[in-house]
Amino acid sequence: MHHRSDSHDRAHFRELLHDFPAPSPPVLDIALRTVHARFDKLNTESFILKLRQRPAEEYHKILIHLPCILHRYLFEGIFANAGAYRKALDPKNGLVFFGPRQQFQGTSPGGINAEVQQAISHLIPRTDEPVYQAVKFYQQFVQTHPFYDANGRIGRFLLEIYLNLHGIGMQWKRLYANEKWIKKLNDCHRRRESPEYERYLSYLVSHWDKCTFCEDICY
Repeated sequence: MHHRSDSHDRAHFRELLHDFPAPSPPVLDIALRTVHARFDKLNTESFILKLRQRPAEEYHKILIHLPCILHRYLFEGIFANAGAYRKALDPKNGLVFFGPRQQFQGTSPGGINAEVQQAISHLIPRTDEPVYQAVKFYQQFVQTHPFYDANGRIGRFLLEIYLNLHGIGMQWKRLYANEKWIKKLNDCHRRRESPEYERYLSYLVSHWDKCTFCEDICY
């Protein structure tokens, strides 16, 4: 599986090291390399195997816990809040802004759990529209922005697990080569509460669908 390790904003990462210091944290460069290395070791196949071994009724419970499990794995020993969503008691009341010119605000801490559950509810098992459901999940998960860092990577990893379960693979390099998907994603963020949302989501889904390929069906 190929995943892109996002380029961290060093200033932002340094600020997180200051705000959420773990006991004896690594220096900035080592912390960044550690996170990149940990992410590159992630493999969807092991997660898929575990999902297939569990009863169907536990499917969503497992997915709901996965974001925090992945965050803890990536940042344990680096940030004191590894594995935790943003909290109102955090610096700046746990509020975050993201996107071009920081124009989008993540969900307030008190609403994160509900919004993450709403996003994950789109990862329906045995659907006829897996790409649509996966992309809708990803857009809403990223807009919620439950963590201070790695929201995109964690969201894409869950998306890939879900698509692989439906026999669909991702051509990540092809997706990343054309950054129109980021503009289409931001268009959806702007229209989340608008009647136009589904139309703009369909543009994003269509663009994303061009970067998928068929594998063996796991379900």
